[in-house]
Amino acid sequence: SWGFAPSAFGDVTEPPASSPWLTPATSQVKLTIFSHVGHSIRSELAVSGSEAPPASVRSESPTVVCAGLIIADLFVPPLPSLPRPGELVVCDGFLLDAGGCAVNTAVILAHLGVRTGLVGKVGDDDYGGWLRRSLARKRVLVDGVSTARRSATSQTVILPVDGEDRRYIHVPGANAELGVADIAAVLPGARVLAIGGYLALPG
Repeated sequence: SWGFAPSAFGDVTEPPASSPWLTPATSQVKLTIFSHVGHSIRSELAVSGSEAPPASVRSESPTVVCAGLIIADLFVPPLPSLPRPGELVVCDGFLLDAGGCAVNTAVILAHLGVRTGLVGKVGDDDYGGWLRRSLARKRVLVDGVSTARRSATSQTVILPVDGEDRRYIHVPGANAELGVADIAAVLPGARVLAIGGYLALPG
């Protein structure tokens, strides 16, 4: 099934203030870096600020900011084999979905009820507009998703063959233009910063 199964996560809510994933909202932002492969945690450190953000900022800001890869993923259904040169293969249909390490983390956190903002770059194209709308419907805050000046939206084709590992055809696109200033603009008031795809970000 291509669908997302909410029941797999049970009744999970935002972690309490005592959770090791969240520091008190007085002077620190917890930074977690996820690798591209397997979305595993690479490292974790605390970034201290000089003072707590104003209460008005905290109440309107996301609890978690996810920054990094934003990709329009096109999934091909599993094929019995790769097409031969010139061969036409008929399949059940393609799935287009929002992907990338930062997106995957943001969508799951938003589903669990955590106020989550996404920071990244998309192109000035149909894919970019579709990604913003799709993620907003999944309750992800997309104010931090900005439009790249030079690049199209990043895209990946996922091509699975029965009995083999998946193949990927990837366009880095707008992700190459993501910078520290983009993240800093939406960070005040957040308690956690998760960097998704750090090792795969072209910039």
